[in-house]
Amino acid sequence: MLIDEYEKPVLDNITKKEEAEEMRNFLRSFYSVLKAQMDKIRFLLITGLTKFTKMGVFSALNNLTDISFKPEYAQMLGYTHEEVIHYFDEYIQKYLKLTGLSKDEFLEMFREYYDGYSFDGIWYNEQGRDRRVYNPYAVLLFFDNMRFAPYWSDSGAPSFVYEYLKEHNVSKSDLLNQKVSESDFSQWEIEDNPPYLFLTQAGYLTQRLLTTRTSLQPIYELSIPNIDARLGIEKLLLSTEQKIDLATVTSKVNTLAHAIETRDIQEMIEAIDSIYAKVSLRARKQIERSGRQDKLTHLEAFYQSIMVSLFESTGVNVVSEEESAGEGRMWW
Repeated sequence: MLIDEYEKPVLDNITKKEEAEEMRNFLRSFYSVLKAQMDKIRFLLITGLTKFTKMGVFSALNNLTDISFKPEYAQMLGYTHEEVIHYFDEYIQKYLKLTGLSKDEFLEMFREYYDGYSFDGIWYNEQGRDRRVYNPYAVLLFFDNMRFAPYWSDSGAPSFVYEYLKEHNVSKSDLLNQKVSESDFSQWEIEDNPPYLFLTQAGYLTQRLLTTRTSLQPIYELSIPNIDARLGIEKLLLSTEQKIDLATVTSKVNTLAHAIETRDIQEMIEAIDSIYAKVSLRARKQIERSGRQDKLTHLEAFYQSIMVSLFESTGVNVVSEEESAGEGRMWW
């Protein structure tokens, strides 16, 4: 028996606590039927976005084996680098002929765009070989279209991700330099998850193990896995944080990307101005009410953060003034 998206009825009501709990109770009764039939089920695999809690949907089905963080299953749901080279060699050679790139140049770009996911947090094995996996959806679409694009994020964020970000007023600072334990992933119910855990489970962040597997409490550091995921989260946060509808953000980001590609400075300025126009009045009023003495500095920093988000959303490599001065990157 295979059950995919086991928690979807809860996710569809993620911003409505009463409805989410009602759906959870329904699912609990549904899955309890399975326990009574276990002697007739040879194999059961349940997959979903989020890790279940002890008292959640599966409290009635307590004999499941959770394989979420087990190293032996970590490469089951994505292509390894070796698999990409082996199984897609014909397509790789075709792309190299189309573009004139060397194989090494292509593989480096391909990794940056679609690789980087880790289910167990162990990025490299004892021999130094990369254990992370590629997004299989993006890989297949790339070789079908033969061009780089954020296929996964362009497929559209599920509505529950967008609603969650709006409901929780998530900002970039909520996702920076977060360190979590394995138990954190099953500590809260879906709708109560901290933003950084929710976005990890939704595919926008991935984890890296900082301690050893034998540690009493393994600790993981969260980060963006690749360009595809980064473009998706940048646009989502720009929309939800600045209260601009996602369609407008997507349109302006596409315009800006075209302006960068064609080096059309006027089109670039117009795209940036159109976004600023939608947030300027609200931002000014908010800063005026804040009581801060350094209102001008605060306003400048606000516009700078939007500027960075806009350019990051296009996929260009953004180097801030602070970074070029050797002070490090502000985020990601």
